[in-house]
Amino acid sequence: MTYYLDLGAQRVQDWILATPKLDHLRGASNALAVATSIEPLTAWLATAGLSGVEVAPDGGDVDGVVVLTCPDARAAAAASESLIRHLGTELPRVQWAGWWTEADTYLAAYAKAESGAGGVHRVSAFPDLNDVPIIEQCDECGQEPRPGRDCRVRVKNAKPPEHLLFSVPGDWPADFNDLSARGGLGAASNGKDEALGRRDSRNHLALIKADGNKIGQVFATIADHAAALPSLGANAVADLNDATEVAVEQAARHVLVTDPDAPVKGALPHYVG
Repeated sequence: MTYYLDLGAQRVQDWILATPKLDHLRGASNALAVATSIEPLTAWLATAGLSGVEVAPDGGDVDGVVVLTCPDARAAAAASESLIRHLGTELPRVQWAGWWTEADTYLAAYAKAESGAGGVHRVSAFPDLNDVPIIEQCDECGQEPRPGRDCRVRVKNAKPPEHLLFSVPGDWPADFNDLSARGGLGAASNGKDEALGRRDSRNHLALIKADGNKIGQVFATIADHAAALPSLGANAVADLNDATEVAVEQAARHVLVTDPDAPVKGALPHYVG
């Protein structure tokens, strides 16, 4: 039987919103997506010296969540410690929590962990506390020593996501000001352009998320019927993530319905999936 290790970012919204700068918010979202995606994790595992540990094929590719398979309990414990150190370097101020346990599939492991069953080992990690005089604090966020490692990660990743909205027409807006000024919603019914700019525009930031508890119930139900629904069980997490990304793309396209020739894309996605 396989051991599954699940480690997820905690208090994500608090961390992303630690700074008011939009490019830093976008940078945090993108950094989280990149650090926990399959390709860089696979590259890290190739050099981490964790024999038999791999990215779980049925764990999906969800932003802020890492799912690994391990051959035994010792490997799972070692992988959890090594993964926490690695993510602490990539994302210095993110809090992590997760578990590892033995199961036939990821959904079975997930259901086991959610139900509080025995044999589930919990792990957690908190970012280092800052103990520095205020005159040495980071100019950008005021929460780190200067220059702040977390802010450097945000700035480095302050770019549009590489895996979303490729087929939506228009260039990427440089920031929210650019989106407000050049995106808009097209011409109004009276023939005049819609109001643009941050004060009068009809552009908004939106947060849409799946209810975690209800999603857990869905996964648990699928796991209970894994024998009858092997394909659904193997692809449930990936299917949920794909559906989320497709919905974001459809929403961005809908914004452009009245102005298909808009110079910039109709949305600037942050934390997706």
